[in-house]
Amino acid sequence: MSVLYYYRKTIIRFIASFVLILLIVHSSNLFDIILSHVGKFILIVYLSWQFTFFLRYLFKSEIKPENRAVLISGCDSGFGFELAQRLHKIGFHVFAGCLFPNNGGAEELKKLTSNRLKIVKLDVTLETDIHDVINTIKSSKLKLWALVNNAGISEGAFIEESKNIDKWHKVFNVNLFGTVLLTKQCLPLIRHSAGRIINVTSVLGLSSLYI
Repeated sequence: MSVLYYYRKTIIRFIASFVLILLIVHSSNLFDIILSHVGKFILIVYLSWQFTFFLRYLFKSEIKPENRAVLISGCDSGFGFELAQRLHKIGFHVFAGCLFPNNGGAEELKKLTSNRLKIVKLDVTLETDIHDVINTIKSSKLKLWALVNNAGISEGAFIEESKNIDKWHKVFNVNLFGTVLLTKQCLPLIRHSAGRIINVTSVLGLSSLYI
């Protein structure tokens, strides 16, 4: 969607808000009473949001991918695999973290044959792998502009029926502690580039009985 689309959409919203105000102002005393108690607050919040929305797109700056690197974990398949291809296509330097760097999704990514995409071995539960990836990024002289914590696993284990907690340990080691370890090591580079951290989660996190 273009910026022009958002401008047009915002202008329509402002016109609708203005018409709403006119209707309320020229309405019966009942509306005046409601407006005096509740309506003013709601109207101020609504118009403030609309004005902020307009300013956001008025001063929106285009993100330039040149010399900006993105580290993505879990690129063997799924969202990580697709995101690595997408970001590479629009010009970012991509460090694609793969659990299996010599087969599967990693082999497909290698077919892009570009110096802007590098496959790195990354098991987020291993600090040695994380340190190696950080050193690779540093040696590239690129700014780490974003970290995408995408690596995750889903192995079911009902609390009552599970015989041991090995699966629980495995899931938490990857999905929670792995994310913490990788983020902690990347933070200095992210701060230096004024970048961002994106955490990919699952709706399974809403369940307290099944993981």
